[in-house]
Amino acid sequence: MSTLGDDLRPTRMMWKNVGYSFLTWVIVFLCVAFGIKWTGRITYFTMGLPIVLLFVFLGRAITLEGAQDGIDVYIRNTNWEILTEKPSIWSAAVAQIFFSLGITFGIMTAY
Repeated sequence: MSTLGDDLRPTRMMWKNVGYSFLTWVIVFLCVAFGIKWTGRITYFTMGLPIVLLFVFLGRAITLEGAQDGIDVYIRNTNWEILTEKPSIWSAAVAQIFFSLGITFGIMTAY
């Protein structure tokens, strides 16, 4: 079932997105309403949980069947000598990092 019609207008409400938006606004309200003490507590939760989940997902991903084949292809079979043979790769990588950061970063205006 598509959420966009032929005229690219929404055709139905995505209730999960509405719920997540409401949850986000509740967290913002709690941060503003209860001051610095609660803001710190909420920040510990909202920053700590995603980091913990990243490690949980990483652990789950490397235990899946065939994960070792992917690790071998992308890490073990890489030609690392190319980094010393062609120094221009480093400048291309740095340029890619700058463009990936976005325009609002100060380093972009100095670049």
